[in-house]
Order: sequence, then structure tokens, then C-alpha cells
Amino acid sequence: MGFTTVIAEKMDGVLTVTLNRPEALNAMNAEMLKEMHQVFASVRDDQKIKAMVIRGNERAFSAGGDLKFVQEILKDPKRFANYRDQLYGVFFALEELPVPVIAVVRGFALAGGLELAMACDLVIVADDALLGDQHINVGLIPGGGNTQRLPRKLGIQKALYLMFTGDRLSGKEAVEWGLAFKSVKPEDLDKEVEALLAALRNKSRPALEAIKKATYQGLQISNLKDAIRHETLSLTEYITTSDHPSQGVQAFMEKRKPQF
Repeated sequence: MGFTTVIAEKMDGVLTVTLNRPEALNAMNAEMLKEMHQVFASVRDDQKIKAMVIRGNERAFSAGGDLKFVQEILKDPKRFANYRDQLYGVFFALEELPVPVIAVVRGFALAGGLELAMACDLVIVADDALLGDQHINVGLIPGGGNTQRLPRKLGIQKALYLMFTGDRLSGKEAVEWGLAFKSVKPEDLDKEVEALLAALRNKSRPALEAIKKATYQGLQISNLKDAIRHETLSLTEYITTSDHPSQGVQAFMEKRKPQF
């Protein structure tokens, strides 16, 4: 399957998706969203994929939505609604993938680019990366999830501060705030990502999927007792639909590593 705005490469159990519009700082237009959705859909049926990485080509992760494209469609309600729905669909498809998704951020992750990163499970950033919600700076408001995902990750005050001011955080600040889990020197970024992937490649894909699904679904349940009950039901479903638990326990008893 050929693409023009993304590069998809599968190697050793990992699918790496590179946003490939460097001339526009990897800003997302309708074509990129369409191609991203196609790539994400392919992950569900490929049981050999244990993790997915999203990164940007050259100087940026993504500067957000393509404002030239947005300007074209602002006065066309139908086209704008289609673009809005694409954003919604792509980011939720990403969040619901059955494997861990890692955003690797160099340079800018702004506005829709930040929303894309927030739909990933783990975010690793370069120390000198810049992350922020820029919608307010051009008179827009988020449409890809920041009004909802940011408060859930940061708390209401920090989330509103970023959205009200359009301020940017460095990679180190992003970790302090809770937008990312690790920040490293730019030259060490690839090595850090590979270390994380090495820890995922030998894991059970059904177990990774079950953990991710139970976690995100449980976050929608406000009562702790009900949420943990959901976890126990998720465990029951997992052990009755996969043979990996018995394989893993057997390998442990035999003092060897399981082969998933």
C-alpha cells in the first residue's frame, strides 16, 4: 500500500509511522488523516505487531492541523465537518489500537500535533522539544481532544492554562507537567525508544491489548469498586480467550522465558 504523506515501516514486531510532510512541519491535512487511518486499521489484523511508534520526519513531530487547508474549508461547513470527523476518528482509532503506541517527539508538537501525541499511550520527548496547544493563538479552539484529554492528564488548571495562553513547554517541562513520561537529550532519543521497544517485543500481544483496554475503559468508571470489578471481569475474559496465560505460567515453572 503506497502513501504520500506518511511512511509506514514494519520491522521486528514494531510498526513505525513517520508523518511525512516536512515542508509543512508535518501538519495534518485531509490526505494525511486518511492515510493514517488506513495504517492504523492494518495493525488490528497483524498479530505480529507488538507496538507502534509515531514520529515526524525531520524538524517536527507535527505543527498541528494544516492551517492553509483549514483556511480553505472554514467557510464550507460540510468540508469542515468532514475534517473535524476525520480528526475525531483517527485519534480514537489510534487510542483504541490493540498494541502500545509510542509518540516520539522532536521539535514541535503543537495544537493538533499535541492532540495526536495525547492520543498515544506513551510519549518520549527530546529535551529541546516544544509542546503546547496553539489553537487560541489563531482564534481557534481544540477539535482533536485537548479540551478533554488534557484535563484528564494534567488536571483542570494546568490544562486550561495551556489552552488559554497558547504557551509552549520544553521536553523537560512536559515531563514535569505530565504530558510525557521521559525526556532525553536529542541525540539519545532513538536509543531510548529502542530500549523501550526491546522491553515490549517479547510480551504477549493479547495481554498488552487486554491491559490497555481494561485501563482506558476503567478510567470511564467513576466508582473505584466498580472500576476494579471491571478489571476482574477483564482478567476473566482474557484467560478464557487466550492460551498465553497458561504458556507464561508454564514457562515460569520451567524457569525459562515464554515465547509469545
